[in-house]
Amino acid sequence: MSSHMQKQNKPIVKLIENFENDESLTQLEKEVINNINNNPRDFLFSKNIKTFCLDNGIVETTIQRIAKKLDYSSSLEMKNKLTIKLNNFIYKEKENIINMLDKKVNYEILRYFNFIERKATIMDWNTIDKMKNSFLENKTIYIYQNDSLFSYYFFEKICEALHKNIIRIENKNHFDLIKSGINENVFLIITNPFGEINEFENTLIDFFKLKNKEIYYITSTFKKITDINLLILDIENNLNKNDDLFNKNFYFKILYDQMVNIITMSLIKELNKQK
Repeated sequence: MSSHMQKQNKPIVKLIENFENDESLTQLEKEVINNINNNPRDFLFSKNIKTFCLDNGIVETTIQRIAKKLDYSSSLEMKNKLTIKLNNFIYKEKENIINMLDKKVNYEILRYFNFIERKATIMDWNTIDKMKNSFLENKTIYIYQNDSLFSYYFFEKICEALHKNIIRIENKNHFDLIKSGINENVFLIITNPFGEINEFENTLIDFFKLKNKEIYYITSTFKKITDINLLILDIENNLNKNDDLFNKNFYFKILYDQMVNIITMSLIKELNKQK
């Protein structure tokens, strides 16, 4: 096993509990779970499961077996649900966390909360409200993301509750196969946190524009493009000069998750009104 597996951090919360006496888990699988518990941010905010495994000397199928044994449908579902668990814990135990952690992590937690509180006040509420209405008014949602860091799990749950269809566009070949069936009552969400609009994204935008469909482009910086709903999750003022891409992705994902949570809660309120 790689030496990477030996690193130990003081965990914020034990993501996976009551596994020590689970006889279905091998010793290696328990060691991997300990690694996840000791390094929750590494696991939850890695680009994808494969990246986490490569960085920690873990075979990807080991994570998949653990997920199945812990009653998740997949390793991706496990990662998404553990992310929810961490976020819920942090919000409920904010003061306790600040008191129990060392100064370095204390600073990071404070930075995390200050970031959320500041940015929540300047989000583009009109565009967020418009996206909420698009969920209510359309039958099918198409999503394209250029990596798996921003999973569509939460949007999938929204659509399940609303009895809507959700289709993730994997790549150009996949789009060529399905585009003939894209007709009425649809809209598109693209997530690209830092890069420029690429050729395939332009193809998608032009296609949905031609059909007069709503397009939401979620990013961190202004893009020179018209006739779409540009939703900028601005993280720049919270970054330090030495912040790397990992930290940029981390803070973008915080806002991304907050945005999805806001939309989800708004839709739940709408559903309750209709009952």
